[in-house]
Amino acid sequence: MARFDTALQSRMHAPHRHTRDRTIAALYQAIEGSDPMNQDEEQQHAGKVASKLCDCGRWQAIYQDNTTGELIHSQARCKHRLCPRCNAIRSERLAGNIAEHLDKLNSPRMLTLTLEHSTDELRDQVRHLVESFRRLRRSKQYKEKIRGGVAVIEIKWSNQDNAWHPHMHVLVDGVFWEQAQISKAWEIASNGSKIVDIRMIHDRSKAGRYVAKYVAKVGNVDGVPIERVPELALALKGLRLVQTSGSLYGSTHNKKEPPREEPLQHIAPLGPLADAVAGGDDEAKSVAAELRIALTCRRRADTDQLTPEDEQTCRQAARKLWDWWHDQTKDPDDEASARLQNPDRLSSPGDRSLWLWQEPEHPPGALASGR
Repeated sequence: MARFDTALQSRMHAPHRHTRDRTIAALYQAIEGSDPMNQDEEQQHAGKVASKLCDCGRWQAIYQDNTTGELIHSQARCKHRLCPRCNAIRSERLAGNIAEHLDKLNSPRMLTLTLEHSTDELRDQVRHLVESFRRLRRSKQYKEKIRGGVAVIEIKWSNQDNAWHPHMHVLVDGVFWEQAQISKAWEIASNGSKIVDIRMIHDRSKAGRYVAKYVAKVGNVDGVPIERVPELALALKGLRLVQTSGSLYGSTHNKKEPPREEPLQHIAPLGPLADAVAGGDDEAKSVAAELRIALTCRRRADTDQLTPEDEQTCRQAARKLWDWWHDQTKDPDDEASARLQNPDRLSSPGDRSLWLWQEPEHPPGALASGR
């Protein structure tokens, strides 16, 4: 939780502090005082998720592409669905990806499919919802009316009913389909549920937002009783929250960047620098200031390279960061280490062979994209 976070983590999760702390507290409460050898599946999973959320952003580091000189800030995010920050990033990307496919839609509508109230375990209810939607998609009526869609699962807790209410929102593209006919088709597919709602989307620019907001909601457990959060975590395990089909198949996928010519090189962890800056270290402040500027330099789309000026900026910032970090960790009695302090060892930005330093080890997941 907050008191165990690094300075970088505290800033990274500040907008979602309350929700994140409440989620972690709820997960740890589920395993408090239990025997690790006798924990049930829900408790075991709660411990794993809590550990992931606590480590989200802990092992931040700076890497460099030796080919272009570009600096990469690796945030090592957990990317778990109960992490509010990771879910917010996922939601933004999802909205952007869907927006690129809106021109393909003939008549976009938002279809909501709901199950009858149930006291079954949440995992069983979600499984029933997914299987019911799969049967609906395979039905003759659905295939005749719907060209494609993006389906998102939303899981809500009702204090009034003291129960879970999982339902599905589907951005659909197709021809007019009467609500009464949809209700009957859903009743057959879900074995009894008739509750459906379908509405025209008049502003296409907001269609992606309509879908993406439900993704972000999953990571917000503020309205869920603290003792039920572990149940939600287990229900989300291995669950595909977003499904695409037909004309919108693949519309939620992130674009893959072309592979880099050379692997990224680890320059230094970022946490110690942030701690030194917070402690008033003037040298660390100078290094951090140059690093902030260098991290804004991006490759040009036409050449996939930095400008010569930006490359110079990045390589100088990387050199200063590495020098600073080496000074913090070097052994004063190590002659080999002392020889590395030759300030002339980097003759020019273009001499890539001089930038092939590599830390022997770095934390697992450090290369997770956080850009």
